[in-house]
Amino acid sequence: MNWKCNSCGATYSDTNPDGTAYYHVCDTEILVHGLFDSQGKPTQPATTKRRESIRDERPHPELTYVDGKPMRQKANPEDLGRTILTPWEYTIRSEGAGRTKVE
Repeated sequence: MNWKCNSCGATYSDTNPDGTAYYHVCDTEILVHGLFDSQGKPTQPATTKRRESIRDERPHPELTYVDGKPMRQKANPEDLGRTILTPWEYTIRSEGAGRTKVE
């Protein structure tokens, strides 16, 4: 299936050509092109700025799957020396501005 990232504008497939999963991650910086006058002399240098909304589809590192459902390990409030698994809604690291299906 093909998608367009609403954060960075990239278009991508969620599978690689060999059939393995592809996890899209936006670049963290945006290139701001420099400006030039009519003679080609630079009037403003090229710079970079940090992207405010970053989509990172890599699986969340703290997740464990139990019966196909994502669970997150956290400290047991009744026994701080132990951990418990709680249901977790998000399976990726960051939604960013989301994505849109491309036909």
